[in-house]
Amino acid sequence: MTPLTAHFALEEFQKGDPIPSACIGIFTDLADKILEPVRNEFQKALVITSGYRSNKENAEAHGIPNSEHIATTFFCACDFYVEGLGSRFVFDWMRQNPTLPFHQLILESDASGGSIIHISYNKTIPGVRSVLIGATHNSAPYQKVDYVMYEPPDGETKAV
Repeated sequence: MTPLTAHFALEEFQKGDPIPSACIGIFTDLADKILEPVRNEFQKALVITSGYRSNKENAEAHGIPNSEHIATTFFCACDFYVEGLGSRFVFDWMRQNPTLPFHQLILESDASGGSIIHISYNKTIPGVRSVLIGATHNSAPYQKVDYVMYEPPDGETKAV
């Protein structure tokens, strides 16, 4: 296993094609700046269900063509759930947390009543947030959800 942070390894974000080595840094940032704080808040393991996708894998997953799952050195995404907790509870905590530097936060539900959280990190547009609720595989339109604005730590800027 290739550790990225105390609780996350690179392999957790790789479900198919290998993650390009140039993208390891952005997945480290995602794990460190967003996923570790979630894990620390709830003291439970996060299960990554989808991470890096090649263009082919993204199409097979019904992802949008410009999905942040198709990682670059500047952005990446993953889908996850927290073991033993409802995804809506975790989603609500995340959308109301001004210190998490996410770009997209989406609560996605499936027809059987399950749900996951999609989260992305994008260094090119710090502070720009999109918070939505929708269906997996883009099977229904997403709905916007209220959230708090990102408040960067001292010394960091956010997009205007």
